[in-house]
Amino acid sequence: MCAVDNWPTGSRAISTGWLLVWILSGSALLGAHSPLVGAGYLLIWVLQYVHCRYLACTRCYYYGKRCHMFGGDCAKLLFAQREQGKRMPDDAIVGAWWAVVTLFPVPFLIIWKSWWFLGAYLVVSLGWHGIHHGIACKRCKNSHCPLNAAPRG
Repeated sequence: MCAVDNWPTGSRAISTGWLLVWILSGSALLGAHSPLVGAGYLLIWVLQYVHCRYLACTRCYYYGKRCHMFGGDCAKLLFAQREQGKRMPDDAIVGAWWAVVTLFPVPFLIIWKSWWFLGAYLVVSLGWHGIHHGIACKRCKNSHCPLNAAPRG
């Protein structure tokens, strides 16, 4: 992988790798009980990724650039750039999408009484959130993101 603006290559690989593990393990854990639910979760991820590239990435500092989530490159391929800055309801919808992809498997795994799968899923999903916030959010130049923890200058 190429170095990305102000992110070391290794941190991008760790975050992206963990994200892929989250997506695939969530789909597999759900698919072990219901292939339809597992496939539905994968479809929700695809919809979330594309929709958030429009809502967030088209008005981000990284539009058309390599970023930690591959959003800048992807957004430029799919959508025209929009004005940077905070925008409601876009920011709220992006947050809601992240809540959906994070929480969607939980009720299914509880209903199926699949406690080991639930524990594994929570470790992977919440682990990614922690790693992403600890690595990417602290270096990100997207100043309108509510999770941005980079020092303001």
